[in-house]
Amino acid sequence: MYDGLKNPTSTPPRRTIAAGASPWTYTNTSTLPERVVVNNGTVSAIKCMCDGSTLDSLGLTAGWFLLNPGESIEITWAILQPTLVVCPF
Repeated sequence: MYDGLKNPTSTPPRRTIAAGASPWTYTNTSTLPERVVVNNGTVSAIKCMCDGSTLDSLGLTAGWFLLNPGESIEITWAILQPTLVVCPF
């Protein structure tokens, strides 16, 4: 089990997440920063929300994105759903 406070050198678990209908929003509800890896699929837009209300377009269709607790990422795709992986820090 990962406990970054008691054992900061342990490796947190990596997990694949299944997105719902496009556009789909993922919010980091953990207490730790997370990397969200987006690849494959027919992604047309990725937006991040850092203030809880404003979605900012990133001009990207793939990559990894750092989300602090409470921050969100919105992913839009046309036909093929992207592969999404969350890697906590």
